[in-house]
Order: sequence, then structure tokens, then C-alpha cells
Amino acid sequence: MLSRKAAALAAVVSLAAAFSVVGALVTDEARSAAVANAKDRLHVKFVDGSAIRLRGNTLVSVGSTDVSALRAVLRKYPGVHIQRLFSRSEEELADEKARNERRTGRKQPDKNLWYRMVLPPARNAAALVKDLRGLDIVQTAYLEPLPSPPPVTPSFVDDQGYLNAATDGIDAEYAWTVPGGTGGNVRIVDVEYSWNQSHEDLDAASGGGVLIPNGTPSDPFSNNDHGTAVLGELISTNDSLGVTGIAHGAGIGLVNANNTGDGYDLADSIDTAAAAAASEHPAASVAERRSRPLGSPAGYSRAVNSVRLRPRMLIGSERNRARVP
Repeated sequence: MLSRKAAALAAVVSLAAAFSVVGALVTDEARSAAVANAKDRLHVKFVDGSAIRLRGNTLVSVGSTDVSALRAVLRKYPGVHIQRLFSRSEEELADEKARNERRTGRKQPDKNLWYRMVLPPARNAAALVKDLRGLDIVQTAYLEPLPSPPPVTPSFVDDQGYLNAATDGIDAEYAWTVPGGTGGNVRIVDVEYSWNQSHEDLDAASGGGVLIPNGTPSDPFSNNDHGTAVLGELISTNDSLGVTGIAHGAGIGLVNANNTGDGYDLADSIDTAAAAAASEHPAASVAERRSRPLGSPAGYSRAVNSVRLRPRMLIGSERNRARVP
């Protein structure tokens, strides 16, 4: 029977139940940042019926609305650039409003009354908002909202039960306390269909040189969720977000098991992975096959057996349902 230390080290290159790393939750910090506003841009909406229109860089009324107070306010802020908030033509927006009113029998908002004002640097947009709100012809004015930042992914490590000691897990957390237990000086080559190499929690998989192509990669299922989850189990970055990979200190290589020329080409993919692992990291290499075919084709079996003969190389598969001859 294997000692606890040996079992833990072996667990570093083992696989556990699939754990997705593609989710993200919005935190309170992200929600707060989402309400940030621009310092030099604002939106203003004039009251219905005011018929305010932009001509050149000047707001005028095409009806009988008195705009003298508005012009007095804008003179206090030289260099203000005024834009229509909605870029479609005045005529198109007016026609749309009329159609919607006929269809619904209710008054509809007039998009031609919305404008954006952009102030020069060092001008106080908040002060202009306050002045505009004091005008009778202004319905509302506010600083332009900034784009919402992407959500911050929390840590899911507490949900990775498979990292725990047996019998619930594979004792990976203990392996991390042993020199080399995080996978350092080991290269894992994942034979799979596709991956999201730009995923925020897969730093080791990003950049050039990671993909070892067997022909032109092709995903037979047009879905990179599974390949991405596999990488998450193996080499997710050890940080404060997402999950932590079982062998997060290991190097990674990716070989596509499917290509445009030969289709599902697993035997050649295994051979490609083994050759790359041996040449690039001969001291301790791992070729890890993910895509077990139905049955046991001779070419596949020969590829597996040839890898077994290489020194310091382990080939393993997830959830085998058939024996490898």
C-alpha cells in the first residue's frame, strides 16, 4: 500500500470530478464601481414640448420656448461641446415617436430632447449639472455614467472538496506541503478538443508556445467548456479568485485530439504530446490523455504503449470505462 506521502504526490497528477471555472459573481465592490460617473461629460433632458434642437453647437427652440436663461448658463462654461444623445436623425426619431403613440394610445418620450455636453479639461461638469437643474426648461441633468467594470470573480477553493484528504478527496493540499508537490519541474500535456486559454484563472495556459498543434485544431462539439474545466482542475492559478489547480506549479502543453484534416486523430495526438513532453522537459514529463475513444483501436493502443516505455513519463486518462490493452 502506498504511503500517505507517495499517494499525495501521485494525486498531484491525478484528476478529480469536473469543476467549472467559467462562473463569476458580482461583488459589492464591483456594484459600487458601476455607479461611477464621468468628470467632464453630462446628459441633459429638456421638458416635453420645449422643442429644443441642436443647430451647429447651439441649442435653439424650433417652437416658442425661451432659451435665454439656458444660453446664459452655457456662457459661464466656455468651450462646452454639445451633442445629440441619440444619433439617428431628428426626423427618424420623430416618426418613431408618432408611430408608437398611435400604436399604444399613450404619450411617448421625445428622444430629440436628450443631449450630451462635453466640457474642456479642468471645467466643473458637476457645477454645470447644478445650474442646468435650476432651469425651468430642464427636466433632468446628470453626470454621464461610466461603463460598469467586469465582475470580480470570488474564490471557489472552498468548493473544491476533491483537494481534501481521503476519503473525500485526493489529499492534494497535503501534497502541496511536500517539495515538488505542486507540480514544479513537471510538464503536463493535455490532449483534448479545445480550451479557453485566455481565461482569467489559467495564467499558465496563456501566451505562445502552449499549444502543440496536431494539424489544424478543430473542436467537434464547438464548446470549450470541458477543456477549460479540465485545465482548471489541473493548473488554475494559485491566487485569490476562482479555483486552485491540483498541480498549479506545473507547466502545461495542449495538443488537439481533433483536427480539420484527419478528424478525431487521438493516436497521433498522443504521440505528438509524448514527443513534445520528452523533448521540452525530459526530467519529469507527464502526457495526460483526456479523450478516450470507444473501444481500443490498435493505433491508439500502440501510441499509449510507446509512451509507457519512455523514462519518467506517466500517461493517464480520466474516468476510463474500458481497459487499455
